[in-house]
Amino acid sequence: MATEEIVLEEEEEEEKERMVTLGSYKGMVRLLRVKAEQEEEEEEEEELDSFAATAASEEIMLLWGMQQPTLSKPNAFVSQSSLQLKLDVCGHSLSIFQSPSSLSTPGVTGAVMWDSGVILGKFLEHASDSELLLLQGKKVVELGSGCGLVGCIAALLGGQVVLTDLPDRLRLLRKNIEVNLRHEDMRGSAKVMEFIWGDDPDLELTEPPPDVVLGSDVIYSEGAVLDLLSTLRQLCGGETTIFLAGELRNDAVLEYFLECAMKDFVIGRLDQRQWHPDYCSSRVVLYVLSMGRICVLPELLVCLALAFRKTSFAQQMQMSLPCVKQPDVITCKAAVARGAGKPLVIEEVNLNPPQAMEIRIKVVCTSLCRSDITAWESQAIFPRIFGHEATGIVESVGQGVTEFTEGDHVLTVFIGECGKCRQCTSGKSNICEVLGLERRGVMHCDQRTRFSINGEPIYHYCAVSSFSEYTVVHSGCAVKISSVVPLEKVCLLSCGVAAGLGAAWNVADISKGSSVVIFGLGTVGLSVAQGAKLRGASQIIGVDTNPEKGENAKAFGITAFINPHDSKDPIQQVIKNLTDGGADYSFECIGDTGMVTTALQACCDGWGLTVTLGVPKVKPEVTAHYGIFLTGRTLKGSLFGGWKPKSDLPSLVDMYTKKEIQVDEYITHNLPFEDVNKAFNLMREGKCLRCVIHMAK
Repeated sequence: MATEEIVLEEEEEEEKERMVTLGSYKGMVRLLRVKAEQEEEEEEEEELDSFAATAASEEIMLLWGMQQPTLSKPNAFVSQSSLQLKLDVCGHSLSIFQSPSSLSTPGVTGAVMWDSGVILGKFLEHASDSELLLLQGKKVVELGSGCGLVGCIAALLGGQVVLTDLPDRLRLLRKNIEVNLRHEDMRGSAKVMEFIWGDDPDLELTEPPPDVVLGSDVIYSEGAVLDLLSTLRQLCGGETTIFLAGELRNDAVLEYFLECAMKDFVIGRLDQRQWHPDYCSSRVVLYVLSMGRICVLPELLVCLALAFRKTSFAQQMQMSLPCVKQPDVITCKAAVARGAGKPLVIEEVNLNPPQAMEIRIKVVCTSLCRSDITAWESQAIFPRIFGHEATGIVESVGQGVTEFTEGDHVLTVFIGECGKCRQCTSGKSNICEVLGLERRGVMHCDQRTRFSINGEPIYHYCAVSSFSEYTVVHSGCAVKISSVVPLEKVCLLSCGVAAGLGAAWNVADISKGSSVVIFGLGTVGLSVAQGAKLRGASQIIGVDTNPEKGENAKAFGITAFINPHDSKDPIQQVIKNLTDGGADYSFECIGDTGMVTTALQACCDGWGLTVTLGVPKVKPEVTAHYGIFLTGRTLKGSLFGGWKPKSDLPSLVDMYTKKEIQVDEYITHNLPFEDVNKAFNLMREGKCLRCVIHMAK
């Protein structure tokens, strides 16, 4: 967002105002602030004060005119008469203790919960789930933490949180932190500190400056406003973003806060359409402040508290919020699984529009993966729509999506790439913390389904669900491809072929002249073989109990085939005899954890590497003697071959178009959508590698 100067001509005056654009979000919103000339500093300061006062009063008029809060109405989300508030958030049930008796003390609001705290906390969760805000690994300071709900939520979302308050509030605050942040899977941390607004903050709070500052119900007293703003100025750096949630109690206090804050901060007000849909209130307002420019939440539409002089807030909002046509719910056919192992039923389903950062796709082709079979036979989440290897055409996009437009050709992936989390930025992993493997049958952003039949939710599979004429995926789980690439072929790069090639190249990094053994010669195993062949491995041994696979495997690079049923000796011993003491690399591509141990034993001492790719069908635990690892052997897991989908798959597709890798050769069957159950039977009987299912045109 480059800073630019613009000139505004006023109708009633001939003088021209010099303004600075502080930020522009895709042309939808501009943040403006008067740029003071150094030689006219005092005069400009007076003008800025006048501007701030005018804008603040207009904001108050707009808030009260639009929302008309009823102050006598009780809190919608909390009961201040109870000793405990329970709230489900971030997959955990929080129990927040409060002190109802403290309300008898004049001016005390911090020992009980208010709606503003619940709304701010649920907004953070919603924005994080929608990938519009990332707290993972960020330094977060909460002011006036009170009972600690907001800070707890920030810590559960991965923030390194410091919760602060007055000395007499710390005992209750520490108790709530201790009770609610014991979860083993908590991604962040929480620490409690005493802090009085207006005092010099501890260096731990300011060095380095926090990424995010939070405050709920902190704008409550005119006497505390200047101390609060002084604290915010001391805490914040140029990249710090402040989120403040307040109850609409006293327009004079709020106007005074805004008037004073506008002298030092850029201020935005979050439209309620961007809050958590179940946690909205006309009695609460959410503000975003920054000393530089508001550099987070670039996908949100922000209602501004800074604008042109003599332009009313109502006019600003009308200018800033474009009318965007929302996609409709559509009805389409999908193959619905109603129970484990039961035949799929093609039914009409309703598919909701894509939400923020999602896209809706018209599926063209989808291939059946063995993982679909494994989940269909065993997992308990039903009714469900399976399928995750797919190609299609974008039908519509949700808010904030800029990478895709209607008509784009795309490849879906079952793990995404947000590009912002620790894993994505590490350069060491493809296991995105935000868009990782989804096992609960819902979408990443809001933990809800997009499919339904007569109001009944139909669950997703791996956040893709491609056994449907249309589907919705997160934009981070789709890769744009050229319109000339055959969709009926490259759908195999959504999982199986890419997973095998990546395991050979990215995870194992097979060296020239090495020996390789592969357990399981399905599409994944044969893709490992192809990868080993292209890397120049001298021995590529395939192991499978299906004798028919031996001959076919030669086309993908297998140099020797072993059927364990034909051997009297343990298979690991046979392999050691063939490879002069053990293979350099072994790959378990079946999903049999007992075979993982065998693969380890088939490797050589010193540097033997075993890579496991298969999805476990029953028992997930691996048992191995400690001595195997003591002698230098290594076991590594591989998910999607280590590929970062959005960063790496375009180059893999390019290799296919240049005929540098085999893909078409894995396709043994092509079937229409109505024969989806036939595809399941073919794979269960071991009669196909990949069956491509074609949707009706």
